[in-house]
Formats: sequence, C-alpha cells, structure tokens
Amino acid sequence: MRIEWGTRPLRRRLDERPAFAAVFLVLFGLAAFFPFHRNPYICSFKQVTGYPCFTCGMTRSWIDHVHGHVLRGLAQSPYGSMLFFLALGFTLWTVARLALRLPSMRFRFSRAENFVVWGGALVLLLVNWVYTVLTGMA
Repeated sequence: MRIEWGTRPLRRRLDERPAFAAVFLVLFGLAAFFPFHRNPYICSFKQVTGYPCFTCGMTRSWIDHVHGHVLRGLAQSPYGSMLFFLALGFTLWTVARLALRLPSMRFRFSRAENFVVWGGALVLLLVNWVYTVLTGMA
C-alpha cells in the first residue's frame, strides 16, 4: 500500500471525495433528525426468509451513534459501527482538508492488496450477519 500526499486529480477528472463527504453529512443529518422511530420496521428480506438481511441493524447503529449511544450502536451492528466511524473520519478529514487547504491523501493498493481489503470487508459483513442472526439484534 502506498499513501500519496499532495496528489491532484487530472484536470479531466473530478475529485469525488468532497461529494462523498457531502453524502455522509446528509446521512448523519438523517440519522440525527429523521423520525425513524415513527415508521414501522419493515425488512422485506426478513419477511420472506425469516432471517435478517446482511445490512440489518446498520441504520439503527448509525442512529445510535449520532445520538451518542456508542455501545448500543456497536451492539446493533459492529460492521455498521465500523462504517460509521470510517465515514465520520473521512468526512472530518475532507472538511478539514478543504477548509485548511491541506494536501490531499490517497491510498494506492496493489491488485493483491485490493483483493485482501475488499475480501476482508465481505468476510466482516458475513461475520456481522452471523452475529445479528445469533444475537437476534435484527
């Protein structure tokens, strides 16, 4: 893995990182202010199969984290908690980088490293699903 500092995207290529940070800010806002508790919990996958879907609990985990209930959010979905904190760190870094005009940073992975990262993410998602099934958190 290489970390590249101060790299600028090509002129023809738009830097997508601020757009992702904006999407995360919207998701944080929804988790904080949207009245999810008033809507019935409906998971069509669970209704059909009787089992929670692979992402069951992630929305509730983000809601708990945004409201300061870190342990409850972690219990809802450890994978959702990990994604929340990755998104939060990414958003804070992007906002700070733009506000303070800091150099950009990119992670460059080899093909094998890319396989390990994405394969690991899928394995963790599967482990999280097993956790939700065994604990009944979904």
